[in-house]
Amino acid sequence: MLRYILTLILFSVVLFIGTRVGDQLTYGKGELVTGLVPLGEAREVAFVAHPQTGVVSLVDPETNVLIADINALPDGKQVSYFRDLTQALGGEADAIAQFGEVFISDMKVSPDGRALYVSRGVLGDVIALE
Repeated sequence: MLRYILTLILFSVVLFIGTRVGDQLTYGKGELVTGLVPLGEAREVAFVAHPQTGVVSLVDPETNVLIADINALPDGKQVSYFRDLTQALGGEADAIAQFGEVFISDMKVSPDGRALYVSRGVLGDVIALE
């Protein structure tokens, strides 16, 4: 009986570690579309969030022309077990059931204008994009 219990525990540990390694191998496959290069002098820019897709659009407020799109989900739409075990097991599903897939909750530009801070509702974290 003890041998059976130890085998079961060992199998559970190996399965858990395998799942974690699998998560890390697929973690971060989102496209990072932030190759913005400043052209000319500084100008006003409007940041428009698309909460369900996780994209932030940069728009020229004078001409309403799209300057660029920034992916606020470069690490993907799933919570990794390594990042937050409790959220990965149930918190993310509860948040989606309650609020829907809202990946962008709020945004703030740093005082020097070099970073955009995006709070990601379903993922339960904040990301800084330069």
